[in-house]
Amino acid sequence: MLMTMMKTAPLLGSLIFSMLSSTSLASGLINRRQDATGDLCRIWDHRTVMIDDWIYVDFGVSTWTGDKDNEIMHLINPFGINLTQKFDTKTIGHENDAYTEIAINLDVPSTTKSVIWADKDQNIYKWGGFYPLKAFWGNYSQFDPRGSEVWKLDKKIANWTQQPAPTGGDEVSGTRNAAAAYLPELGLGFAAGGHVSNGTDKKFASWTDGHALMLDSMVTYNMGNNSWTNHTTGMTPFTLSALVHVPIGEKGILISMGGIDNPGGYYQAGVTEIEARDFDSVSLYDVERGAWSTQRTTGDTPPNRLSFCAVVAVAADKSSYNLIVHGGASNDDNRAFSDTYVLTLPSFQWIKIDDGAKNMERADHTCHLSKNKMIVIGGRGADQSNPQIDPLPKNGECEPTSFINIFDVNTLKWETNWDLEAREDFKVPTPVAEVIGGDENGCATVQEPEAGWKSARIRELFSNYTAASDCKVIRPTRTSTGSGASATSTQEGSSSMISPKDSLVYLGLLSLVAYLPFI
Repeated sequence: MLMTMMKTAPLLGSLIFSMLSSTSLASGLINRRQDATGDLCRIWDHRTVMIDDWIYVDFGVSTWTGDKDNEIMHLINPFGINLTQKFDTKTIGHENDAYTEIAINLDVPSTTKSVIWADKDQNIYKWGGFYPLKAFWGNYSQFDPRGSEVWKLDKKIANWTQQPAPTGGDEVSGTRNAAAAYLPELGLGFAAGGHVSNGTDKKFASWTDGHALMLDSMVTYNMGNNSWTNHTTGMTPFTLSALVHVPIGEKGILISMGGIDNPGGYYQAGVTEIEARDFDSVSLYDVERGAWSTQRTTGDTPPNRLSFCAVVAVAADKSSYNLIVHGGASNDDNRAFSDTYVLTLPSFQWIKIDDGAKNMERADHTCHLSKNKMIVIGGRGADQSNPQIDPLPKNGECEPTSFINIFDVNTLKWETNWDLEAREDFKVPTPVAEVIGGDENGCATVQEPEAGWKSARIRELFSNYTAASDCKVIRPTRTSTGSGASATSTQEGSSSMISPKDSLVYLGLLSLVAYLPFI
C-alpha cells in the first residue's frame, strides 16, 4: 500500500517509536509494580471489566508518589476494586480495603492496551495488546511478542489459563488499541479496529520500530466454543475508538465511534498522515444479522477525539438509549478533554452535559456505569503526553482526581465518595429530556433522527417503542445547543409522537484534525 507523506509533529514520532517494542519475564508469581514506592498516583493504558460489584483492572502504566524525576514508569500489577466497600476517591489506592492487588501466573502476557471480555459465569478473557518496551521497565529482561493468544481467568480456580488455539479458520493477529465490547449472556466478545506492529504479534517481528498497520476489521470471539470470526467492516482502517453495546432487539447493536483512521492502513511514525473520525456519524453493527450500517448524527457534536471512554444508560421505559462519552484527547494540538457528552438514541442527537474541569482532563482511561454512577478509572492528561520524556507530576505530587473519579449521571455532578447503597436507578438527565422530550423516567417524544434513517433495519429495531398510557407528552423545549426555547417543559394530554423536525436545528460540524499524540 502507498503511504502518504505528510509530516506530523515531533512528539508523534517519538511517542510512536518509543512505544512499539517489547520485554520479558520469568515464571512464577510476583508483584508487577516492582520498584514503585509511595502511593498510586496515575494509571493509563490499562483495560478493565466490571462484574457485578467488582472491577478487574488489567496491566497498565503507572506513576507513584515516591518516584524520582525521570524514573516514573512502572508496569502495574493487575488489581481489583471492590465496589461493596465504601471509599474516598482521593485515597483508594493508599492501602484501602476496596483496592486489592492480584498475584498472577507470569505466563500471562503482560500486555497493555489489550482486549478484555467477560462471560455470564464471571470468567474473564484477555486477548492482544502491546508488549511493553524494555526501556520502560529497567529491571525486566527482553522477550519477543507471542502469537494471537487468548487467556481465561477462571473464577473457579482463581488463575489464568491459556485457551487452546481458537477454531474458525479466520486469521487473527495480536492487536493493540482495538475497541472492545462483550455480551456476557451470549458469550460473545468483540474487538473492532486497532493496529498491529512488531510489539503486538511475533508474525510482525521483522517490522521496523515505528511502523504499524491499522485494521478495518472486527473480531468476534465465541467464549462458549472458543472460536474466531473476522469480519470486514467496510470502514477505513481505524484505531483508538470506542465500541459500545446497545441492548435493543434480540441481540442488540454495537456502535463504533471516534478515534482516528488512515486510508492507507500502514503507518510510519513521523511520516504518515492520520485523520480523525469525527462524530457527525457513527457506525452500527446489527449483532443478530451480522451487518454494518452508518447513521448520521446531529446536535452539539463533540470535538474530534481518541482514547476516550463510553458507557450506555437506558431510560426506564426504553424510550431512549443514551451513550455517555467522557474525556479523550485531540490529535492535532496535544489537548486532553474533561467534558462529557451524550449521544441519545433513537434521535441520534449529541448533547453536552458537563464541561468538566481543567485538572480532570484525561485520555487512555476506562469507565463503567453502575446504575447512576459512572466510575472513571485512570487516564493521563495533557501534562503527561509522553510520560517518559516529560515526567509530570513531579516527585511526591499527585492530583486527587488522578486515579478514580465518580460522575453521577442523574445529577450531573462529580463526587469524591463511593457508597454502593447510595446508588439510584438511572434517570434521564434534564438537559437530555429537554431535547428529546419526556422526563426523567422516559416518555421521549423524539423517536427518529433529524437526518433521517440510513438503515431500514435499524429503524425497525427502534420502532417497537410505544409510549405508556400514563406518559404525558412533554415536548422538547430547546435544541441540543441550549439556544432554543425556554427550558420549562410544556405538557399535553395526548400521547402522540411529534416529528423531530419540529424541534431540532442541525448544527455545522467541527473540522477534522490530523495529529496523533496519544497512540
